Amino acid sequence: FQCDHPQYLTHCLKRITMDELPRVPVLIGYPIPRNDREDEKEKYALAMLALFKPWSNIECKLLKEGSVSWSEAFSGWINAEDCPSVVFINTMKNMQLLHLSKDAKLDYAAMRRK
Repeated sequence: FQCDHPQYLTHCLKRITMDELPRVPVLIGYPIPRNDREDEKEKYALAMLALFKPWSNIECKLLKEGSVSWSEAFSGWINAEDCPSVVFINTMKNMQLLHLSKDAKLDYAAMRRK
């Protein structure tokens, strides 16, 4: 603002560059996997680690070690001393609740047809 503007002393403007904009990760290619099916355990672990665990391509910030399975890496992260926040845990539970709600809806619809 210019000196004669009424908000000159209390406000400021800042140009935000593209690097400063927040990013939202999106899983492309398949729906969020379920954690209650054995055939989806690895996909679930990979998806949750990718969405919630801080990571980069730097060696110390990888999602998992080379010889460890995705499920083992996820279990190790969930049970670690610096475990994920309660917000992340609740979000993961809510993702599973969506699957359970859909199952209940389908069961109820099938029951009503009989």
